[in-house]
Amino acid sequence: MHLWTEYEGNTLAGYPIGRLNRSEGRNAFFTTTTPDGQRALLRLTEAHFDESELIGRWRRIAAVSHPNLQAIKRAGQTTFDGLSLACCLLEPTDSCLSDALREQVLSLDDTKEVAEAVSGALAALHAAGLIHEHVDATNVFASGEVIKLRSDCCRDCVGDFEADTPEAREALRQRDVHDLGVLLLRCLGMDGQAHTSTRFPRPFDRIIPGALNGTLRSEDIVGILQPPKQTPNLPAAQQVAVGATMPAAVAPTTEDTEPTISHRVASPSPQASASAHVSSSIQDEPVLAHNRLPVTEAGLDSDATASPTPGSGWIGSRLQMGLDGLLEQSRQHLGTESIGAGLMRRLRPMNARPISRKAYIASGAAAALLGVVIWAAGGSKHEDNKVNEQHATIIEGKPAQIPQAPAQATPAQQPLPKPAVHSEANATQNSLLASGERAGWNVIAYTYKYEQQAQAQVMKLQRKYVSLHPQVFTPTGHAPYFVALGNPSNETTAMDLRNRARQVGLPRDTYARNF
Repeated sequence: MHLWTEYEGNTLAGYPIGRLNRSEGRNAFFTTTTPDGQRALLRLTEAHFDESELIGRWRRIAAVSHPNLQAIKRAGQTTFDGLSLACCLLEPTDSCLSDALREQVLSLDDTKEVAEAVSGALAALHAAGLIHEHVDATNVFASGEVIKLRSDCCRDCVGDFEADTPEAREALRQRDVHDLGVLLLRCLGMDGQAHTSTRFPRPFDRIIPGALNGTLRSEDIVGILQPPKQTPNLPAAQQVAVGATMPAAVAPTTEDTEPTISHRVASPSPQASASAHVSSSIQDEPVLAHNRLPVTEAGLDSDATASPTPGSGWIGSRLQMGLDGLLEQSRQHLGTESIGAGLMRRLRPMNARPISRKAYIASGAAAALLGVVIWAAGGSKHEDNKVNEQHATIIEGKPAQIPQAPAQATPAQQPLPKPAVHSEANATQNSLLASGERAGWNVIAYTYKYEQQAQAQVMKLQRKYVSLHPQVFTPTGHAPYFVALGNPSNETTAMDLRNRARQVGLPRDTYARNF
């Protein structure tokens, strides 16, 4: 048995084996290129006398055509150093949804796009008699600007032995829908919080409860997210007036009338006919199933001038801050202009909007207010310095120059600087940026170059993990700024806190260190 890294640099089934992308037991995924120079992903599976079963399953999956389902281009069998391997050529991916969710939760619009893509792909699989059984964030990818659901792990919707009944098959399909509901909870940052009293934003107030309790199917979720267009109805009086003024010679007939919106939706378009023809050719000759990808892209390019359909964009097309200007951009260029731009690239800041006059006025007012605060703080700091000097002279035994008090003041009223010094010590002790005073073992979850970034991460963690007491910590008084959990402690307590933080979902590289 060979290590998967030993396959790199070889050529199998006519494809050069590139870098190992990931491995799963007896399966491994390598980067490769097709003979025409296109990127692809090659899955190799060590066969245990099940080569024909795997290849037949992949070819049935390849016959399912859906824009949000990772395409299987080829499937076959090869050998490496006498070892039999089943292999399939997959559509390449750029990034994984689970990597993005480790950094932050998705916005409502991005979660809706994930729901549209995954539910549509599941509906296509279920209609073809297949089930997925692995719907989670690790199997949802970005390929260019399109969300893709992994397809090579699907199988036939068949129950176990004598339990293969229509009810058992429906239960298998419903399990996929339940997993979709759990995935949407995680995208919204609400995993583990699905209670009967939980209120979800629309349209997830219908989708998530229905997916979890088994009352919705995948096609029902698609219908909720993409409701069919309705033909506008004219008032009866207006219809009578139009009929009265229309000449009888030009009265519309059934043959001459332009089809309504509902008729246009029902009638297949040339692109749909081409897709159906390609799908049928794939079913007849599954090995050449990769031919459908260029046809699909050509069809999408020809429709670039049409209005974009809901859910055809990518998760990063309108992420959170100042990206509303991209809503009018056509989403039909699925990988022609921005190929290779993955999910994490679209998490970067985009070009800002032009600053209006109101923004300048607000900035000026804020600057003036900041100046007043700084001036007031400077005055109070000057008074505190005087108090500290008087306190220092008292400690050293030197006569302090204390202003003359009124004759009736008692001696007990004179030592006033002590409470001020005590309050200043408390302020230093409560500071999140104590340098050198937080000696001991600290649990570090994140590291940032700027204090503002660390503070923003702390505020985010405080909303979700209050019991971990996240705070900003720097042992030097300057960068780097750490996001620490809890207070300084001994090694045993710090290690326990580190393990608990990893269990609740914080990064796996969270560590404890003695500063």
